[in-house]
Amino acid sequence: MKILSITILCALALLAIATPSLAQSRIAIIVNEQNKQNLTFQEITNIYQDKIITWESGEKIDVYNLPSSSEIREAFSQSILGLSARGAAAEESNRRMSNISRNPQILKRERLVKLAVAANTNAIGYISADSLGSKKGIRVLFIIE
Repeated sequence: MKILSITILCALALLAIATPSLAQSRIAIIVNEQNKQNLTFQEITNIYQDKIITWESGEKIDVYNLPSSSEIREAFSQSILGLSARGAAAEESNRRMSNISRNPQILKRERLVKLAVAANTNAIGYISADSLGSKKGIRVLFIIE
């Protein structure tokens, strides 16, 4: 029994070393560079929960999200929404099915979110801070550690 416990502990330790931690995921919340509006964390939460659907200008917000299988989405969902990525996706799906979704989220792969936000003055999205590279066309609102 003792050998089995030690084996399990060793396997868990190796898994923890080999798997990147969500706590290590740095997330950049981005908007188009022409968007000068500043947002609080609560406002970002409200945007992703479909409670805020327009910018101060009155323009509709285009919300970009990563697939629920993305590690960055998991970290974002936990940090900003207080849910797992699957839980956040389920809430979005429930709003669509109930026909109460006012600002549906647009799913893109991480490498495309930055391009989409840079091309759309009404967009908001998030990507790994490590993948920011050139900031041409985007403005970083926050880096979540």
